[in-house]
Amino acid sequence: LVSDNCSSFDVVIFCELGELVYQNGVDGSEGGFIPSPGLGLGTHSIEYRVRDACNNETIEIGTLIVEDNSVPVMVTAPSSLISLNELGLNEVLAQTFDQGSFDNCCLDYFEIKKQTDLCGLMSNLEFAETIQFCCAEIGTAVPVVVRAVDCFGNTNEAVITVFVQDNLDPELVFCPGSDSIQCNIFVDDYLAALDAGDYSGLDVFGVAQFNDNCFYSEVYD
Repeated sequence: LVSDNCSSFDVVIFCELGELVYQNGVDGSEGGFIPSPGLGLGTHSIEYRVRDACNNETIEIGTLIVEDNSVPVMVTAPSSLISLNELGLNEVLAQTFDQGSFDNCCLDYFEIKKQTDLCGLMSNLEFAETIQFCCAEIGTAVPVVVRAVDCFGNTNEAVITVFVQDNLDPELVFCPGSDSIQCNIFVDDYLAALDAGDYSGLDVFGVAQFNDNCFYSEVYD
């Protein structure tokens, strides 16, 4: 608030970039705007000069603090597919789910956690750079929280549904060799059991062995 006991007065305002762009286009009596390119984050001095018609002048220095209190803008897909590796696991980086998130100043890093976990890892339920998926989650919908953190500690989050897949075929380790059997023995000793879906009797000819990254079931044809 400015007043003078004798005459009118003019107000000019300066910052480190120079004189402000005045609201009324004449002087700083109604305030003004910081000139381009604007002040950076931090503490700055603003100088107010008031001069009346008799050239009496008063100068006051104010402090302007520029802060970033805006959270990052999250850009993610609502869901994602994750495939397991040959060990039946997949450790995924938080930024894997980012699809262009941004911040008004600078984006620092991403972190991630699960809302539920079937892998028995408590660390999956805490924010970290990565989370791990496992065989127990195949065919389930796993909700995960992705958090973006900007350079000044402002955060924003998005929830993504992850579907876990196993796209690796079982590996055949051992296959029994070809063999032969007399027809009457097959009919008498094996046919009824095979018709009933019991193939255990064929184990005498050898048992096929498999490896798989997760689990498998045997189908006889």
